Formats: sequence, C-alpha cells, structure tokens
Amino acid sequence: MKEKIITLLLLVLMISPTINAQTKKDLKKLEKFKSGLKITVKDIDFTEKFVIHCDVKTLSNIQNEYDEEEWKEIFFENGLNIGDYYYKEVVKDARNREMSLESKMIVRARYLFTKSTNFKFIITDIKKNNEVVAIISVKSKPTFKDSNMSWRSYIIQELIKKVNAL
Repeated sequence: MKEKIITLLLLVLMISPTINAQTKKDLKKLEKFKSGLKITVKDIDFTEKFVIHCDVKTLSNIQNEYDEEEWKEIFFENGLNIGDYYYKEVVKDARNREMSLESKMIVRARYLFTKSTNFKFIITDIKKNNEVVAIISVKSKPTFKDSNMSWRSYIIQELIKKVNAL
C-alpha cells in the first residue's frame, strides 16, 4: 500500500513542473500580445448599440460571418448592446431594367465596429457622419490557450477601460 502511495506521489511531482511550464509559457504569450495591443480612442457611449461587421478581403464570407458571431458574443458578454445591419440594393434603372445599380449598407445602431484586417479594428460613429472614434490594432494574433475568445474579450475590456479613463 505504501508503495502505491509513493508511486502516486512521485507521478504527481513529475507532472506538476510540466503544468507550471505550460502556464508560464502561456503567460509570456499573453504579455507579448498585451504589449502589441494599441488602442486609440475618442469618446464612446457604451449605452448605445454596436454593429459588428467583418470585412476581411482575404477571408471567405463564411469566415467573416463566423468572426462577426464571435465578436457579437464578446460584446454581449461585456454588457454592450448589439444592433444589426442589412444591405439595401437598387436593382432597377429608370427604364425598369433589372441590373444592380447600387448596394448600400444600412446600420441600425450608433457605432459600427469593423474588422478590416486580421489585426485592425475601427469603430465609427454613425450619428456623427461616420467619424472614426476608435482604432484598435494588434501586432499579431495571440497563440495562447483559449485564444479564440479570451483575446477578443481582453480587447473589449481594455477599450472600455480606456474610454472610462477619459
């Protein structure tokens, strides 16, 4: 019986340095991500609605839609209101011929959060003639554990802190 306990204790001691090393590695990656995050912001009213629009040209429509859903979830988890958008298209000309003449994005919110590249995000104020109120840039996509959701949440929390500090 004592041999089993000693073996179990030795096994636990052998595994724990590996766990600590992994945690330290993830913390280093998180610190690197934090140092590469740059947020430039004017005044934002967080009681107003936000619309998330991902328009990264190098990604497929499916990936852009997936990213929009991920960002919506993070905005909602951080207590922000979510609006929506749709495209209004003019498809007939003066002679009633069908052709695509114009496509306009209609935003039903005050702020538009646009992901324009994998590492740059722009927030514009629709009520102020699409004035840019925030630019968020990240040097590189994080690779630490649970990176898909936690890095997004970290960005939004830092944005809220910056605006509250104004």
